[in-house]
Amino acid sequence: MERSVLNQLESWNAHSLFPLFSALTPRLLQVEAALVGRTPCSLYVDCPENAQTAALRIGVCWYIVGNPTPQFLQSVNALLPRDTYSVLILDPSVTAPLRSSLFEHLYFVRAKSRYAQRTSSAPIHHPLYDGYDVLPVNRQLVEGDLEGAADLRENILHFWTTMEAYDRDGFGFAAVQDSKIVSHSLTDHVVGDRCEIGVQTDPAHRMKGLGVHVASRTANEAFKRGLKHVGWMSWANNAGSIAVSLKAGFTEKCLYDVYINHWPAENPENMTAEEFRAFAQEYERQF
Repeated sequence: MERSVLNQLESWNAHSLFPLFSALTPRLLQVEAALVGRTPCSLYVDCPENAQTAALRIGVCWYIVGNPTPQFLQSVNALLPRDTYSVLILDPSVTAPLRSSLFEHLYFVRAKSRYAQRTSSAPIHHPLYDGYDVLPVNRQLVEGDLEGAADLRENILHFWTTMEAYDRDGFGFAAVQDSKIVSHSLTDHVVGDRCEIGVQTDPAHRMKGLGVHVASRTANEAFKRGLKHVGWMSWANNAGSIAVSLKAGFTEKCLYDVYINHWPAENPENMTAEEFRAFAQEYERQF
């Protein structure tokens, strides 16, 4: 079979694909979770019987590994949405000449993502701001009548195949005020003895330590359940997320390149003048 052809797989042997993704799985639990069927995804390979190249789509993220041909990357290009943003994480084998095939008629800039991890099981406690209650994030909560419950359920199903799967293996905590969920932290992925957590706080309720409180409790719960490594992903310039992760006991492990057709930041105000300048220069170069 010609290896430039893009073949979508409906099922696969995860262990046979792990070597292909070995450069990514140590820091990107999302990839491992997708390969073992715990996270919704789409998987494309060059040859179903003996894949040497793969493109894995998880939400807005695309992971491309192996030894892709220009034709394979042009086929991936045709699948990339034109009306929303995408984030591409590429194997080092996808060099600049190959990226030109992948990015043809599209606009992508290089950005930095950050991976942090907590491995200490010693509980970390932060006080809860007055006027808030904290509840476990479970099926009862997200199918209840609190404001924000439906959005939280949708967020869970972005990372988990079913609510039953989340209820079995996932966990987290939410801060509530006046019948509204205003901050939450929960496991995006759990595989083996590892998990990754995220945190989100309503802008009107920030600077009160809510994110640190729920993130610390979620990480504490991970170790209580016997997990050994808790991961945290963010943009490298997301000062708010980084500050919360440090207070919750996480240590930066690495920075890595991604390509994005949107602001290379959680919020444009996170970008430095140098980053804005590089963004503009890259935009000018491509157009």
